[in-house]
Amino acid sequence: MTATLPQVHTSLWTQFTDTVSRHAPEPAVLVPEAPGTPGQPPVTYAELAERARAVSARWLDRSGGALAGHVVADSSARGTGQIVNFLAAQHAGAAYCALDTRRSAEFLRGAAELLSPRLRVHDDEVSVSPSPGNLPEDSANILFTSGTTGTPRAILQTGRQLRWFTGNAGLAPLEPGERVAHCSSAGFDTYLFEVVRTLLGGGCVTVLPRFEDVFRDGVEATLRRTGVTVMLAPATLVNSTARMSPGAFNPLRILYSGGSELYADSVSAILKSGCTASFVNLYGPAEGVVACTGHEIDPAEHASDYGGVPVMPLGRPLPGITTTLVDEESSLPLPASSDTGRLVIAGEGISAGYLSRDADGGLLCTPFGDDGRTFLTGDVVSRAADGRLGFVRRTGGVLKVNGVRTSKSELEGNARAAGAVAAAVAEKAGEPILFVQLPPALDTPAFLTAMRRIGPASAVPRVRTVDGIPVNVNGKHDAALLLEREAAEEGTAPAAAPAGDPAVRARLVAQVESIHGGPVPDGADLYDLGFSSLQMAMLLLALTENEGVELTAEELLSAPDLDDLARLIQERSTGDH
Repeated sequence: MTATLPQVHTSLWTQFTDTVSRHAPEPAVLVPEAPGTPGQPPVTYAELAERARAVSARWLDRSGGALAGHVVADSSARGTGQIVNFLAAQHAGAAYCALDTRRSAEFLRGAAELLSPRLRVHDDEVSVSPSPGNLPEDSANILFTSGTTGTPRAILQTGRQLRWFTGNAGLAPLEPGERVAHCSSAGFDTYLFEVVRTLLGGGCVTVLPRFEDVFRDGVEATLRRTGVTVMLAPATLVNSTARMSPGAFNPLRILYSGGSELYADSVSAILKSGCTASFVNLYGPAEGVVACTGHEIDPAEHASDYGGVPVMPLGRPLPGITTTLVDEESSLPLPASSDTGRLVIAGEGISAGYLSRDADGGLLCTPFGDDGRTFLTGDVVSRAADGRLGFVRRTGGVLKVNGVRTSKSELEGNARAAGAVAAAVAEKAGEPILFVQLPPALDTPAFLTAMRRIGPASAVPRVRTVDGIPVNVNGKHDAALLLEREAAEEGTAPAAAPAGDPAVRARLVAQVESIHGGPVPDGADLYDLGFSSLQMAMLLLALTENEGVELTAEELLSAPDLDDLARLIQERSTGDH
């Protein structure tokens, strides 16, 4: 038995069918061959629409023909099947929500409890559950925030809002046969650019590995192999790639970036490598449907280094968006003459609101602002005389390092300026820790020396050098994941080596304090103290003269912890002191 399809399609499906009528025989989705993975034949627009209709019919049959106003939660693998599921939900009038299984079990449980989906889909498996099904008309998609500033929140987007973004005149139109990279999870707002905008614009969604895998396999090799011409790459990927392989984006016609700070030195390196792509820095929180402002980078203007500003401008509002500045503390509007404040965005691109449950268990959508189209962001920005916006910092991101006020974005930016390939800050017991990935030519002492020259020397937190900084499911660097791994490793780590002679350690601390010029905090190692190459040499000489032991610089660097170093001294000691 096949259910009769009710006429409850979202407006997004209606626009998609218009695109199909113009591009029916052209490729809509392509999964190229990847290292160790065979490719798949292209799926045309006509085939994609037919597959979506068939899936929608099966879902409606399973659910008794009622999906309008309900949620379809999809945990399927990335690829053509997931794209079909997104379109099938639009055809059935349901709100689609992708649940990335890489997120924590706690998050997935909470999402299911909040949404109470009518259908749960995982690849070919479909299950049906009771659901209130009272979402507003034209509810098309649900995204969860990353949760980096608290509990993840569910954002409701309508077909009308997504159509505003996908057809926005502030973004360059796709050319016939354009291949657009699809590297993100469907649970990340980049998906709306990579897939929805591409399918409504007549391009070909080119399914690539995830961003982190593309970076590992080589960005340029991947782009040349797959023929991709348009890419929206997270700024974390752009910044890291610019340090390691600045010519990687040369095959592109259009390069968009966004999600976090795009550094001016990254842009400079990419342009100097010969990149001729139209290069645009986009800004927009998830509540703003991918992008609300944009700054197209002018190579000639960039040659002036933007007056020395290290972070690229956020640009001007896209058509249909207005921006205002408010006081950071009171959220009251600032005079038009104010050049810095907390950013408020308003207009057609603002999502419908956050989802929650009422006292009776019903699903509610709480719109943003009194007019339902105004959102108070968490970003402090600057405003130039010509209206161009610039990033200053996140609100609530103020940190104190040895009594000096700073922020995560400032520390990460300083680390980049000091030569790090990538940097991210995490907090452990209220103490900021700066994780950095350094290029082969830069060692930790030299990096710390550079950090102290860039900002206040006392505002350098504990620094830990790592082989790489992981990204979360939203494509942003997440040092908290390193802390989680560290905690897990501590739980299985072997018992610590027996403590050395306290007298040896006490003499060592005294020598270190003398060279450092101040007290040594509990738990600090030589890297934390920012020992320079000269100070390391001074310590080696002191150990030879005062302890009667000879160590190499390599041995000192491999045992920067003072407890480990004291044990090493004791083992090498040639006499009693």
